[in-house]
Amino acid sequence: MKKSEDIKIKIEKKINKIKIKEKKIKKKINKIKKKKKEIHLREQAKIENIKKKINENKKIICNKNLKFFIIKLIPIIDYIEDSIKFLKKINKTNKNTKKGLSLIFKSILNTIKKFNVKIINKKKNKFKNYIKTIKNKNKKNNKISIIKKGYILQKKILRKAIIKK
Repeated sequence: MKKSEDIKIKIEKKINKIKIKEKKIKKKINKIKKKKKEIHLREQAKIENIKKKINENKKIICNKNLKFFIIKLIPIIDYIEDSIKFLKKINKTNKNTKKGLSLIFKSILNTIKKFNVKIINKKKNKFKNYIKTIKNKNKKNNKISIIKKGYILQKKILRKAIIKK
């Protein structure tokens, strides 16, 4: 019987060793799974950060392009506005021409306002930083008049308003 008991004990020891090894392997597997999950989460965070950066860059590029476009459009707006003023002064022109130019002018202004372009056409103090003043040589006339309107896009001055004092 002793032999069979010895064999039983040896088998139990081997089983215990195998169980210990199994536990160690399971711990390693769990560590590997945790590392895999951490790596996956880090990579997902990197991807999200890249997406955010791309969106920020797209906004910056769009804003720069919009600013460039509006700056190029401002002289055209001035020409149209000057043409309307001129046509009103000479009264001999076709009313449809004046009306057409006025509609184009209003349409352009409405469009740029949709892109949050603010037009400075007031003489008030709140626009003090956005106004360039020209001294009037004729001191008899104390009237303040706007020579050219100013334009602001996203708190950045595209052109200061020019007023005559």
